[in-house]
Amino acid sequence: MNNLTFPDNQRTAELAHVVATSPAACQALMAQLRIDENIGGGLADVVLVSGSVMPGDALLPAAAVALQKAVRMVRAQYDAPDNASRMAPWPANLTRAVDTAFNHTSNPEAAAATMLDVAPGLAWELEQLLASEEWPDMPVFDSDALGGHARIERVAQCVCGRLRDEEQRRQQQRRWQQPQQEQQQQQQQQQQQQQQQQQQQQQQQQQQQERQELQQRRQQEQQPPQSMPQQQQQQQQQQQQQQRDEQLQQLLHVLPATALQGPAGACAGCGATEAAGSGVRLRLCRGCRRVRYCGEECMRRQWRGHRAACKAAQAAAQKAE
Repeated sequence: MNNLTFPDNQRTAELAHVVATSPAACQALMAQLRIDENIGGGLADVVLVSGSVMPGDALLPAAAVALQKAVRMVRAQYDAPDNASRMAPWPANLTRAVDTAFNHTSNPEAAAATMLDVAPGLAWELEQLLASEEWPDMPVFDSDALGGHARIERVAQCVCGRLRDEEQRRQQQRRWQQPQQEQQQQQQQQQQQQQQQQQQQQQQQQQQQERQELQQRRQQEQQPPQSMPQQQQQQQQQQQQQQRDEQLQQLLHVLPATALQGPAGACAGCGATEAAGSGVRLRLCRGCRRVRYCGEECMRRQWRGHRAACKAAQAAAQKAE
């Protein structure tokens, strides 16, 4: 059996089942993964599937599933009460096939990651098997087991080491990503709180304006009729005041997204934050009390663009009082 061929209606994933259950398939898989060193090193590791060529990178996922199945099968049989009557052999051909594919893949790190994606926990399971008391006495199914049990253990340790390195890299990445995710969640919560506060302020301002308009109408109803020039002058003053209020409301509606709001806990000038050990201490603007600066220099530099927003915020605060 030189090649592994499947009908067109079967998928490459079925290679895992064939390799895990057929000793002949293990031997053929190992033969297909060997490189003929006499051909200048230009020949890649391949397996024939449905008449097409399958590289070693594509073979590793199926081989990983088969290897995990073999590890679990061996452990289950050795943990059984009657394990002495059925000694499960270790498929050394399959282990060497995975090791050979690792050695000739274009990206060993990506190959290890792919194996752990399709076979989670394979690194830990293989490591536990190699450290077990039964491993030194485990029979090996391999008609070409040159070097004996010691060589087979070295190959298995090499595969286990590659998978363990990838597992450690993932754990470090998770530990590094966790603080960032927590920081992002805090920033999102702060932004939501600010948006809620802005909505509440807008609602309060709108309610206050409605109360003022109602109070003005009641006062006008209670006042005696005035002469025509006085009424016109009063109407003009009211219109001017209403225009100023509308302009102020429009300005305050735009400012929270531009001048009155910066990144949470950051300087509005340079973006510096109060991190531990940074020595940065933010202070609120003395006018609007909404924007933070890390020092007088940033405050003076941003004052020209912030002045209109600051004055408008002060006017709104005085009016609210």
